[in-house]
Amino acid sequence: MNESKLLSPNGIVKASALCLLMSAFSVNAAFAVPVLDREVMVIQQGRTLTGTVVDNFGDPVIGANVIVKGTTIGNITDVNGTFTVENVPDDAVLQISYIGFKTLEVPVKGQTTFNITLQEDTENLQEVVVVGYGSSVKKDLTTAVTSVSSKDFLAGAVNDPMQMVDGKVAGVVVNSVAAADPNKSGSIQVRGASSLKAGNSPLIVIDGMPGGDINNLNPTDIESIDVLKDASSTAIYGARGANGVILVTTKGAKEGKVSVSYNGYVKFNTPTKYLETLDPYDYLSFVWGNAAASGDAYRLPFEKLYGIGDYLGSNTEGIESYRNTKNYNIQKDVYNSSVSHNHDLSVSGGTEKTKVLFAMNYMDEQGMKLNSYAKRGGVSLKINQKLRDNLDINLDTRYSDMRTMGDEGTTNGSGSLLSSSYRFRPIATRDILGDLNALREGNMEMYGRQSTWDTYSPVARIGDYDPLYIKQRLRGTLSLNWRLFDGFAYHTDFTLNQSWEQDKIWGGAIYNNYLDDETGAKLYAGNVEYTKRDSWGLRWTNTISYDFNFLPKQHRLNILLGHEVTDSGGSKMSISASHFPSNFTKDNAFAMINQYDADHGTSKFSSGVDIPGRILSFFGRANYTLMDRYLFTVTFRADGSSKFSPEHRWGYFPAAAFGWRLSEETFMEGTKDWLDNLKVRLSYGTVGNDGISSDLWSQTWTSETDLRYQYILNNQYSSSYDLSTEQMANKNLKWETTITRNFGFDFGFLKNRLWGSLDLYWNTTKDLLMLTSLPGITGFTSTYDNIGQTSNKGIEFSLSGVIFENKDWNITAGMNINFNKGKVDKLAENVTGLYGSSWCGSSSFPGEDYILQEGKPVGMVRGFIYDGFYTTDDFNYVNGQYILKEGVADLGSFINPVHGVDRPSGQNAYPGLPKFRDMDNSGSIDEKDVTIIGDMNPVHTGGFNINTTYKNFDLGLYFNWSYGNDVYNVNKIASLYGAKEKGVYENKLGFMKDSYKIYDVVDGKLVRLTTPEQLNAANVNANLPLPYSENGVTSSIAIEDGSYLRLNTLTLGYSLPDKVLHKAGLSKLRIYGTIYNLFTLTGYSGLDPEVSANTSQNKAKYPTVGLDWGTYPRARSFVVGLNLAF
Repeated sequence: MNESKLLSPNGIVKASALCLLMSAFSVNAAFAVPVLDREVMVIQQGRTLTGTVVDNFGDPVIGANVIVKGTTIGNITDVNGTFTVENVPDDAVLQISYIGFKTLEVPVKGQTTFNITLQEDTENLQEVVVVGYGSSVKKDLTTAVTSVSSKDFLAGAVNDPMQMVDGKVAGVVVNSVAAADPNKSGSIQVRGASSLKAGNSPLIVIDGMPGGDINNLNPTDIESIDVLKDASSTAIYGARGANGVILVTTKGAKEGKVSVSYNGYVKFNTPTKYLETLDPYDYLSFVWGNAAASGDAYRLPFEKLYGIGDYLGSNTEGIESYRNTKNYNIQKDVYNSSVSHNHDLSVSGGTEKTKVLFAMNYMDEQGMKLNSYAKRGGVSLKINQKLRDNLDINLDTRYSDMRTMGDEGTTNGSGSLLSSSYRFRPIATRDILGDLNALREGNMEMYGRQSTWDTYSPVARIGDYDPLYIKQRLRGTLSLNWRLFDGFAYHTDFTLNQSWEQDKIWGGAIYNNYLDDETGAKLYAGNVEYTKRDSWGLRWTNTISYDFNFLPKQHRLNILLGHEVTDSGGSKMSISASHFPSNFTKDNAFAMINQYDADHGTSKFSSGVDIPGRILSFFGRANYTLMDRYLFTVTFRADGSSKFSPEHRWGYFPAAAFGWRLSEETFMEGTKDWLDNLKVRLSYGTVGNDGISSDLWSQTWTSETDLRYQYILNNQYSSSYDLSTEQMANKNLKWETTITRNFGFDFGFLKNRLWGSLDLYWNTTKDLLMLTSLPGITGFTSTYDNIGQTSNKGIEFSLSGVIFENKDWNITAGMNINFNKGKVDKLAENVTGLYGSSWCGSSSFPGEDYILQEGKPVGMVRGFIYDGFYTTDDFNYVNGQYILKEGVADLGSFINPVHGVDRPSGQNAYPGLPKFRDMDNSGSIDEKDVTIIGDMNPVHTGGFNINTTYKNFDLGLYFNWSYGNDVYNVNKIASLYGAKEKGVYENKLGFMKDSYKIYDVVDGKLVRLTTPEQLNAANVNANLPLPYSENGVTSSIAIEDGSYLRLNTLTLGYSLPDKVLHKAGLSKLRIYGTIYNLFTLTGYSGLDPEVSANTSQNKAKYPTVGLDWGTYPRARSFVVGLNLAF
């Protein structure tokens, strides 16, 4: 059977059936072994025992389990820590256990009274860490894995699960946009970015299911999160492990009486700051000059509207009347305080054979932005059924419904409606002292609507735009665990997931300018975009593992073999229409899309079927331990992916690791008093990345909907087809491959009161899947190819410890830091590495403001180095013109047009225009002077936390930081962009009052400054250039230091004492208050220095790292919550 057939649906079934057949031989063998009767233990009539269980501080332990080992006889301790157990034989052993304490066994030996002290379980080397397709004891790990359990999670409220580990894992950077924008999910990177087009997000594995959506999870359902960082740990996931793997384990059903728990909170969100803008007087001064420079058609209606200049009317004081006018900050109407709430309810319990967990969740996260929210409802059910002592089955189902409103993209030249709202006039309508009829005159009516008309204000437009996104997910996993004989186990699971999505986007009459300006009546109701998608996926996994328990004690060997098949597909249908009748509502339009006005509007319909994505995998892992101190791990995986042509379909990913527990060596005996654990780890391996579309290696076609390109036969249009993409297919595409090398230490001191790890790593990603240009003669614009290499080198260090502990107090702290240095190692000769954010559309210069360059990291911004602005000293003033002096470099034509200035023919410079560094000393500023002006990558990132408990109070503080990274503040240079037309009347950021000016207000009149004396006198305090250029020029003005230290979370809680809980019939009652984003120390002038969530601005070819353009403001949140269980 050849490889292409092997990955066909029939081939997959045959290969999977073959693996089951192999397992069946083991099954038959197992049935051939007779089943022994269970041993029945007869308990003789014994004595009654009493006693008290306390902790190491002498406080009673309430609810501790006290049982006779090997029997069901037992009891639990009461509010005083006392217990009574009857019918206990003299030779029995009592087993005492409680969560958080070491289990203790006490021989009875004829005693009847016991005073028992439990010791806290501070030994973390025995913790179980989840790894790929299994688990491992922490002390036996040979790989770079960090585990965060539920006890280490944030004790407050979160709506993004990754907030629970933010700042807790070295080398993991979480940009949690959900803390600001309810419509977005955060971005995650493990040990830097390695790929340019195939994605840099780690593989998310939820309860063993790869590719899960963590945003559909209720954070309180999560039991632990384990982060796999090096190839030795991720190679078991082969094709999808190149960017690290995050294993999420949710809480499971547990044996015991039925327990009910409720977790809920109310959250109050408030903005931390607003962009500072020009006040009313400075706005009028600035726009008046800008309008005059653009022409009388702009200036005259502006003067008339505000009663200034030649149109004073009843406003006899002119512009001076606005000196003390209150600033109308429309940003506060666009985004302001909001209230959110979340509720979780779970019921669990069961017997030794049957355990059940049922959970429900509802979240209503109201965004600070007007008309934005995220609402999520979900239910989950887990059932564990033991069929025999060696056989159990598990059912895990989950359904979620997520609805978001208010998401919007960015627009060239203006950012988003939210981020550009400050551009609306800062003068309320009631405070305008001129003639409001001027709003409907000349260029004010044509270009000033969105910046001066209340009808089209940002508040009105956002309120008239309803982008609703509905996502429904259903996932079910059925698994079986069969321990056939000693050491041998078989596991199989089958997962089916289904999703349904709807995009219902409505833009009303205001949003689409469908109003009669004179009467305000609707001419049309609005436009509709309606998209429905459905998708499915299945996964079938089979593994067998064997522990070689018959080996001598100094040898431990475990082997895991597995087979996995995944398949996915889906379909999509989209329809849009414009110009619905004016009497239609939004609901009418969605219900009757075909009723749009065909004479004035347009409609478009399309449908499609996803190309199936299939992966067939075989994998294995061997773990060998010698003398409990020499540890070896070997992993291998083979993946066949339908995303590549048959010739390049298979990828092979081996890895190996070695660990040495130095602390167990005899020559380390003298360190036992202070050194508890010292382990050296070394690993090497390869992993792959297939994060591309399935249609890149085979050309696909689509039906042609544009009538201009359809054939006409017998006066009727005939169906026609066209290429579905401008990219040429490339059947020679192959895997991106990442080679990882890791050298690390794990250590623990002072009876594990101090522990941590140190890792050095070097990752190399070769055969980068990149988009490269093609000559037009091919009929295509670009194609994907394997044409590059990147690398990341870094150091990770984490340290945690118990600072102080006594009967009442417990203070612990932890920190981690990561130094990562990434770079582009190789680029093909035909790849320039230039790409752009297009923040100013076609008016951006340079058009490519980002660059990939060999030897430099991804995220380098290019532009001019700003050297101030031209002054009158740079010119000779001759006959009313400024002639550039010899030796002073002239600006290139990219600065043009500049309105309002008169320059000699062939000269571009003028007093006040920006002066850029002449890098090549050519005497002219042009493309050759564009250079790298900013590096968006931090020198180091990290976090630290302090947790304190005092009796029943708990306090937690969580900090994170980034140091040494730049931010590309496009909001700043956008204010220096002097767009004509609608840009003339827009407000600017507050620092623009100190920009160079060629117009000034003198005695209430606007005066054009021409002579050197006038310009020099008016610009004594100017520190920014003249903003009249109609092109957006990127320069070092936009580059700012983005370093910050943030107190991300502060939580204070109080738990009711156990005695009170016991009397009330409760097992837990905790109330808490949390403040998120309490403060941020930074020198960045924008709203927030954490801006890297959108790394594909305007669908840029490669990542636009560190770009601040259209960013959603981060909230400061105040939370009151309750944890209750009974």
